[in-house]
Amino acid sequence: MIDDRADLRKALSPKIISNPAGGLSMQTQQQGQPSNQRQDWVQRLKLPLEKGSNKIRSWWSARSATEQMLALVFAGLLVVGCVLSVLGAALGGGWPGLLTNLGTGFVGAAVVLFLIDMLIGNREKREAKEQEEARLKADLVAQLGSSVRDMAIAASEELRRRGWLYDGLLEGAYLLEANLAGSVLSKADLQKANLGDANLQKAELVLANLQSARLDGSNLQKANLLSANLQRSSLVSAKLQEANLREANLQEAELIAADLQKARLKGANLERAYLNGANFEGAELREANLHGAYLRQTNLHGADLQGANLEEANMSEADFDENTILPDGSKWTASANMAAFTDKKR
Repeated sequence: MIDDRADLRKALSPKIISNPAGGLSMQTQQQGQPSNQRQDWVQRLKLPLEKGSNKIRSWWSARSATEQMLALVFAGLLVVGCVLSVLGAALGGGWPGLLTNLGTGFVGAAVVLFLIDMLIGNREKREAKEQEEARLKADLVAQLGSSVRDMAIAASEELRRRGWLYDGLLEGAYLLEANLAGSVLSKADLQKANLGDANLQKAELVLANLQSARLDGSNLQKANLLSANLQRSSLVSAKLQEANLREANLQEAELIAADLQKARLKGANLERAYLNGANFEGAELREANLHGAYLRQTNLHGADLQGANLEEANMSEADFDENTILPDGSKWTASANMAAFTDKKR
């Protein structure tokens, strides 16, 4: 009997056959394969689940508190609605019908909440975008006022590319000592901007709006200010040698002690402008409007005033020479009667 039991245990136990290399037999390895296959499937399922879980956590953490609350309420309404609808459909009639209606109502409420969540999310995104844009604008304006030319020029180009040179962003901007030499600021809106001591040498400012801007001590040598609006701007001691100011509006502007040697001001409006002590040597002032302008102690050596309007202009102590061309096209002489040009016409 004992031998029979031993034989039975031997028959039921797994057969392990050793091979010459000391490894397990093929039978034992085959018995372990189902377990290994299950582990492989578990690993394959685990990886996408972990990735999905990480994405959900990342999405959730990026949501605002309001969005998280609405998402939870939406999920709760949706689950309750689905459960009630399923129960109502399964039972049918009476109370179950009421459950179906309630479920439908919950699902509808969830959909409405979802739409509200989308609207709130879009609004928050829009506000975030506006805040980011405001920060970018502030940074670009600050860079535009830099004394480092490369930084200032890069900022001006970016502002022009985005259309922010023209939309009033730079109105009243603080750009003191900015280095914008050679910059392209045509049509820029720089009303009331402070550009004192700025370097605008050879800058393109065609049709720029510099009304009431401060440009005291600024360097505008050879700058192109064709048809620019400089009405009531301050250009005290500004350097405007060889600048193009043709048809520019300088009405009531202050150019006291400004240097305008060889500047071109044909057709410019200088009505009631303050030009005391300014240097207009060799400047072109043909057809310029100098009605009521203040030209005391102004240097007009070699200036061309042909066709200019000097009515009511104050030219006491103004300095002329034999190369100065008067409004009637004649050359100035010591005996020239300037009152004929400055007296108020009847």
